Amino acid sequence: MGRFFFLLFMMLILDHYSAISQEKDPVYFGSVAGKLRDSSHNYSMISATVALYKSRDSSIVSFSLTNKFGEFSFSKIPVATPLYLVATYTGYTPAVMAFSIAPGKTGINLGTLNIESAAGELKEVIVKTVPPATMNGDTLEFNADAFKLDTNAVVEDLMRKLPGVTVWADGKIMVYGKTINSVLVNGKPFFGSDAQIATQNLPKNIVDKIQVYNTASNDGSDRDSSLEMNVKLKKGKDIGRFGKLGAGYGTLKRYEADISYNLFSPKTQIATAAAINNTNKVAGDVGTLLKNATFKGVGANIDYTPNLRYPGSSRPAMAGISLLHDFIPATSTDQNRLEGNYFFSNNRSLLERTTQSTTYRNEGGNLLQDMENTNETENNSNDFSAIYSFQNKNRQLTINPSFFTKQNTIAAYQQGASYEQAGDGVHRPVNATSGAQKANNKADNLGIKINTSSKQNGELDYARYDQLQWNNLDAAYFFNIGENITNRVTENRFVFYADTLQNRRFHRKYNTRNHYWNQGLTLKYSNLERWLHIRFMEIALTNDFSVNSSGENNMVTDIGEDGTDIANISLINKARITTFNNQYSILLNKSFYRSLFDRFQRTISIKLEPKLQTFGFSNTSQKSFQNINRTYNKVLPYAAIEYRYMRFSVFDFRTSLNFATSAIYPGIHELAPLIDSANMLSIHLGNSRLQPAHQKKMELSVNYNSLKRDNILVVSFNSGLAATNNAFSDSSFYTADGVQKNYMVNVNGNNSYYFNGRLYKAFKFKNENQLMLTLSSDANFSRNPIYINGTRYLSYGQSFNNRLNMDYSFKDRLRIMMSQHFSSFFARQNNSGNENQFRNTVSNSTLSTAIRCGKKLTISTDANYTSTTATGSGNINFIMWNASATCRAMKGNNLEVKLSALDIFRQNKGVSTIANNNTMSRQISNVLQQYFMLTLSYFPRKFGK
Repeated sequence: MGRFFFLLFMMLILDHYSAISQEKDPVYFGSVAGKLRDSSHNYSMISATVALYKSRDSSIVSFSLTNKFGEFSFSKIPVATPLYLVATYTGYTPAVMAFSIAPGKTGINLGTLNIESAAGELKEVIVKTVPPATMNGDTLEFNADAFKLDTNAVVEDLMRKLPGVTVWADGKIMVYGKTINSVLVNGKPFFGSDAQIATQNLPKNIVDKIQVYNTASNDGSDRDSSLEMNVKLKKGKDIGRFGKLGAGYGTLKRYEADISYNLFSPKTQIATAAAINNTNKVAGDVGTLLKNATFKGVGANIDYTPNLRYPGSSRPAMAGISLLHDFIPATSTDQNRLEGNYFFSNNRSLLERTTQSTTYRNEGGNLLQDMENTNETENNSNDFSAIYSFQNKNRQLTINPSFFTKQNTIAAYQQGASYEQAGDGVHRPVNATSGAQKANNKADNLGIKINTSSKQNGELDYARYDQLQWNNLDAAYFFNIGENITNRVTENRFVFYADTLQNRRFHRKYNTRNHYWNQGLTLKYSNLERWLHIRFMEIALTNDFSVNSSGENNMVTDIGEDGTDIANISLINKARITTFNNQYSILLNKSFYRSLFDRFQRTISIKLEPKLQTFGFSNTSQKSFQNINRTYNKVLPYAAIEYRYMRFSVFDFRTSLNFATSAIYPGIHELAPLIDSANMLSIHLGNSRLQPAHQKKMELSVNYNSLKRDNILVVSFNSGLAATNNAFSDSSFYTADGVQKNYMVNVNGNNSYYFNGRLYKAFKFKNENQLMLTLSSDANFSRNPIYINGTRYLSYGQSFNNRLNMDYSFKDRLRIMMSQHFSSFFARQNNSGNENQFRNTVSNSTLSTAIRCGKKLTISTDANYTSTTATGSGNINFIMWNASATCRAMKGNNLEVKLSALDIFRQNKGVSTIANNNTMSRQISNVLQQYFMLTLSYFPRKFGK
């Protein structure tokens, strides 16, 4: 079967490139330039639309907006081809010019074109053309009708055609190098916050305009503004329904089925979705179900496949409903909206895992441990949340109630053995353990969040102090109340080979009930400088207060040999802990601003925000050693400087340097925990002398965005350095029998450093060829003092994570994605020349391809090669190859038939490595392996009345 899919795939590639090679000879390209002026007033036309069309069929070739001098230019324009230019601007009669680039020439300059105020009838050729893009105030608008696409194309297909717009493989959308933070439809969210639900479902032919604009922050400035996209639908197309009904069955009794149905109107959106499978397609909310059921478009899409790397095997059943209703038509200033979501999930899973661990000890040799675990779980959850939002020109209010209930049952089994790694290479058995556990857990939570904030217009009226005071107050309140109930029965056996008198068997029953509530209030008064008659800086006061109360009732009994329950006095306990956190802060912000219209903008901002924090807790318990009260007062300064330099239509450069301090406080489990004797191999002790840790952190951020339409480039760099005094660190003692006892201690000399960089680069070539590159690199370094058997060691850690992605597409016929990922971790512990080292690496190479054969058939495949290494374990290498053939039928591509082959070579493995101070563990889990599946899906779709 694997050979058949391989041969079929190679034949389709050869057929595809054979068709490409038979296309007509390539056309030579040149450039076009010119200038646009108002003939009546004799000034340059700024941000006018200039579009080029082929005279033969009026298909669009390219378009651009004029710069601040009224100039326009085009590259990669076909030579010796009859063309005509149309220049448009609101309130003006379009200017038209026919031309062609002469053979053998590299370009043509059209000189100055005059445009006149609108008067009289438009020429016939103008009536038939639609300007591809216009500037409407500060909003860039793309006219959908100016772009000719397949009748089954969706919004995402349209966006891939727009100059300056880039849609990355992960769904991120950029316009001229700036990231789109939200995508709206007719000015409001479309079935949640995921843009792909709109862009991969809405047909292109119902779209009027794609609008791109900046949204200002609450204070009315553009300092924290973000880029937003709005899909404006044609009149009468703001009512519709769409969805999916799909089912599939495969070998090894694999199955999957999903259904979704969505209705929308100008005021209301309702979505229902459900799914069931045993292919590890697990969703955590309604939005994920809707995203996995999108129609997509006409391009060569890389198919969504099950997560074969998901550890274990799962059989989830999920369903949910989502609602959005506007009580009034939403505008930029007024809103009265209700949103609600309900999600149900049932998931049965089986996880089988083997773990090999190596623990460094400064005496007695390293400790090796082999462990086998089997966990059978069933999780049930019901989640409900709602958001009511109201806003007018002065204030906005949101009320967010929520409720969840969760219940799970667990049946777990484990067995393992520990060995001492002697110097002569012999592994001496130390201990063996086996155990079983059955548990039932239930959790309920009811909560509410209320937020209200002011909306500033940016213009300050300093003469009206008395009317401005209360409008500047923002408030946020939250409250939660809940209960957790756990019933658990465990049975553990421990065998010690050197001292058999330590052998133990524990058969123990736990009944734990926890009641809790927490609430908090944040008050922020902005623009305090108005009240103080200060004009040269911004001042804001913030008070953040929260309190948490948690009561726990533990009933623990030991089950005797005759089955009777014997109360375990050391673990039976009633306790309540109340924690409070209060923080005052004052923000001082000074900005320096300089700009030249349509040329550049330069901003420097300096922030100072000292904070005073009071943190404490009171714990009352039946165990006297847990009756502890602590209160801490800390001054936590914060400072930042930000610099931005933007040259319009060229680049946007931002950098910032932040300094922050924070405190980390010990809790009751670090100070005085209850010790369960059933955990014989790992005993966690308390340290009542533990003091708060104090961290200082410095962070540098640099971001560069190219704003040129034909040069999409985004570069970002972030680095940080942290130093912690009185850091919490581990002090462990190991016995010859493999028992570990540990507690937390305060240490100095804890330092860490991180670096990450991102690069996004897009190339758009002639004939609709596009290449997108993304490069990410992360590095982390740490230095942490630890104690092993009373001796101080320095534990050094280094981790690297690097990924290169390449995404190539040719028209809507071919898409190739390549990815190379490499990660590594290195740790060492040393003390006066005695050193121990751990190292692991993971290399992952992926090649994914999709070929569109005609208009109905798409062949896709992805191959992945993984190689892992780890200290003390052998190398693991494997190849995972998936392939699928998808055929669309019916006029609107509503019917889909898909044949999938997963893990064709049957080599998939679940491998992971965990490292912590002086211990490294490799885990191997059961994962899904080879199966084949046939899926049938139907997409009902209707837009408009």
